[in-house]
Amino acid sequence: MVREPVVAGTFYEKSKEGLIKQILELKKDAPAEKVLAKGIMVPHAGYMYSGKVAAETFNSVEIPDTVIILGPNHTGVGVPVSIYGEGAWKTPLGEMQIDKSLAADIMKKAGITHQDRTAHAREHSIEVMLPFLQQINNSIKFVPVCLAEPSRDELKLLGKALAEELDDSQALIIASSDLTHYESAEIVKEKDKRVIDEILKLDPDAMLDAVEKYQISMCGWMPVYVMLLACKELGASEASLVRYMTSGDITGETEQVVGYGGIIIK
Repeated sequence: MVREPVVAGTFYEKSKEGLIKQILELKKDAPAEKVLAKGIMVPHAGYMYSGKVAAETFNSVEIPDTVIILGPNHTGVGVPVSIYGEGAWKTPLGEMQIDKSLAADIMKKAGITHQDRTAHAREHSIEVMLPFLQQINNSIKFVPVCLAEPSRDELKLLGKALAEELDDSQALIIASSDLTHYESAEIVKEKDKRVIDEILKLDPDAMLDAVEKYQISMCGWMPVYVMLLACKELGASEASLVRYMTSGDITGETEQVVGYGGIIIK
């Protein structure tokens, strides 16, 4: 089973040549030195808007052959914790294979995940990660996990399961998330700082408390929450912000913007 791309030509360039050119342009200011990371937070909007943050974040870390991608469910379809457990996903840069064995182990270990393609069928938050990864390392196998509305306790079970399965590996956990949506640039930056500060402290519960207290429309708080939990279990001790931008930095808009941040956990 091969999942065909659903946002090629809208969120990113549709042709192979055009997409490579687009990615190379977006990452031209990325640091030359790459660090070993346990996890990263990366935005998932159209490349025109958040692509620079995403490209620089991906190109700031070593990309291993095994990757877990946690994305939010924007469509509302499928089960609360959905793994696409076998086959491959296609982009204009080729196919990326699912790590079938790791997917099965995670589902067994977590006890709350289900193999479900419907949640992934029209969802963009994981798909837009793949071309950045493929352009760096074409040997990757990955496990896509789409999160709808599991409880905080269920998310903790998933984070612990990921940590136990990845304990002896060099796998990278990617949390796909945009930050505050469709408020003024001033308010977006203020709210996003509250969230980013807690992520940089490696405190997932304080991050979620901030999201709830200040009504922050962070669409991928669940992926980031799980990623932080797993990385802490794996011994993470520090985090750093690669780049922060808003859509207004691209469009010039100041009244209705979205925030984007790229963060490394190591």
